[in-house]
Amino acid sequence: MQEYYSILTKYGQTKEIGCLAGKNDFDIQYIAVGDGNGSLYEPETEQISLKNEKWRGPVDGVQTETDKNGTSTMFAVAHVPATVGGFTIREAGIFDKDGNLIIIAKLPEIEKRLPETGDIRQLSIRIDLSILNEVALPFLIDPSINTATVEYCDKHYQNLSEKGKADGYAPLDSNSVVPIEFLPKGIKNSGTGLQMFDTVFKDHILTFEESKGLALQGTYVYKTGESGSRYGYPDFYNKCVEEYGQTENTETINGVTVKVHSNGHKFYDIADKTAIDEFFTSMGSAWFYGVDTENERIFLPRNNNFVQLTVDTSQVGEFVEAGLPNIKDNGYLSINGSSSTLGDNLYPYDGHVWSSSNAKDVHFVFDASKASPIYGKSDTVQPPAVKKILY
Repeated sequence: MQEYYSILTKYGQTKEIGCLAGKNDFDIQYIAVGDGNGSLYEPETEQISLKNEKWRGPVDGVQTETDKNGTSTMFAVAHVPATVGGFTIREAGIFDKDGNLIIIAKLPEIEKRLPETGDIRQLSIRIDLSILNEVALPFLIDPSINTATVEYCDKHYQNLSEKGKADGYAPLDSNSVVPIEFLPKGIKNSGTGLQMFDTVFKDHILTFEESKGLALQGTYVYKTGESGSRYGYPDFYNKCVEEYGQTENTETINGVTVKVHSNGHKFYDIADKTAIDEFFTSMGSAWFYGVDTENERIFLPRNNNFVQLTVDTSQVGEFVEAGLPNIKDNGYLSINGSSSTLGDNLYPYDGHVWSSSNAKDVHFVFDASKASPIYGKSDTVQPPAVKKILY
């Protein structure tokens, strides 16, 4: 037997038999998690409850996954809110509409911390349903509405594998908000080195009503809103705080140290904002997120430079200095008089200077980079830019 698994309770076995005989529905209404009274244990069919239940919530849906061998496995899914924590999950159970324990599962230990620890994240719980008979298994996710068989759902509704896609599946959490992991890629932008928001171009300054869901680059957004003055973005704020707390790697860019998440997002502590402002003044771009937990707000990246696209993921976020092709030429110059100054960008070609009593003949080279370092920095006209990748 696997180390972690789920089993039908005796009540669940009886309910399944009745379902297959057409006598009753097999409704799965709630998922609960518990700490097992402090230790792992082997579930028993006689159980009618978890050993020590800590949280219970509605089943958010049923997912089907297919492995490389073509074997499909079904899971019941629920999401433990970010506000719930302070215990270690070791057990989980599925209950019907009447609160009867149908399935009980042994889970690997998962620490669910409280938000005040800085670990603010929602936890998804999945319980394997492959122990159930798949011949004619109906699921009742919400008994107060109606019953739907798996076949009916497959025919009339999109697969859960389409979550996060256009017109696809997107469940709501306990706050009636779509979890960020279910948002389309174009919204959450979680690719390596990409911003966590979409860039939108406007031809006018937006009114307060028009600006819902938008924020000026370089400004900040709050976790909570205030009627008529600002909108709140709790999901975005929580995601930034979560990634900032998860990040240990640092990177020093022109003397400024930032934390770099594994997905490429870069964060700075609000105490370093003055250094970031100076960095922006110097470089024209500061593509970092400032985390201000005291005031529950996030400072957004800002950029005055051009955006230069690249297909090399290792270059994402690199600064490109302004540059021009160098200008070079050579020739001969006859200078009358006993002395002359060629200047920094004109110099003898090979050190030879031919002199007479009244003139100097010089074979010279013109090199514009001697006058300004901007010449020769690029093979074409290059404005200051920051590199981004396009998906």
